[in-house]
Amino acid sequence: MGNSAVFSTDDVGELERLAYWRALARDKFGTSFESARVDRPFRAKMWLHAFEGFAMARVRADGHLCRRTESNIADGGRGYFLVAIVVGGYGRLEQSGRVAALRPGTVTYWDTSRPMAWHFDGDQDVLLLRISHERAALFSAIAPLHRHTARAGSRGGALGLFTDFFLRLSDGSVVDPEGTRLLANQGAGLLTSAMAILAAGAEDTAAGDDLLREQVLSYLRRNLEDPSLSPDVVARAVNVSRRSLYRLFEGTDSVMSVLRQLRIERAKQLLISHPGRSVVDVGARCGLTEGQFHRAFRELVSMSPAEYRATLAVAV
Repeated sequence: MGNSAVFSTDDVGELERLAYWRALARDKFGTSFESARVDRPFRAKMWLHAFEGFAMARVRADGHLCRRTESNIADGGRGYFLVAIVVGGYGRLEQSGRVAALRPGTVTYWDTSRPMAWHFDGDQDVLLLRISHERAALFSAIAPLHRHTARAGSRGGALGLFTDFFLRLSDGSVVDPEGTRLLANQGAGLLTSAMAILAAGAEDTAAGDDLLREQVLSYLRRNLEDPSLSPDVVARAVNVSRRSLYRLFEGTDSVMSVLRQLRIERAKQLLISHPGRSVVDVGARCGLTEGQFHRAFRELVSMSPAEYRATLAVAV
């Protein structure tokens, strides 16, 4: 990577966007961009910054699937760890038989020496941090880091300090690149420490919670149209207690809050991919009455469904 660079699909024609992003994913992260999750021209943007010992990329993109395949690995090159801080969106990371459920505030990482898959069904806003195996070995025992990838941690405690530092670093790289570069001198050590924290907690209940949370999210995605979904219904469907369900989705990201966000993400796709479908029908197909749909959409997107459709129709 160069010191700083910005890449956007808006810089190429609509028919070239997927090929452009596929080449960028392969070049910068050694992954294969396999498919987009939208029925309209794909849009994505990446801000890249290189510092002493590590690199950082803020990625905002439509939902998509990327993989690190055996073919990618066979191409050679240095081995890296990639740490992800999820700012917005819901998805999952798969590696070595594990699944890390991704949501706002989640921190996870993977190893480029093994196959992986990165799924986001809706919009994503993620900060990616890349550090070589050799560099990470200067700060931590490397074996546990290799063993415990695809474990998700939440933005609390020490990981909260880590995420706050790097998110501020990302913002500062745009407005004050020289000052930010001075602050980034300790970045490689902090980055490795965050991975070590995730690896150290690998033997507790976090892995099981990740899998259970992904089961819940999968159930919600499959049943978005059902207006009767409630915490009790969801808990029975995945065979957990209501108390356990609340523990999995604490704070502002309650299970019903997550359901609402998933419904609005689906609605955004339907509004653009089916321009002839009425707004009321789109809301109903996402399990929401007309009033619920308008309130939730305006709260999460800051405009009405009709305004969103008109804005995107002009943009694309």
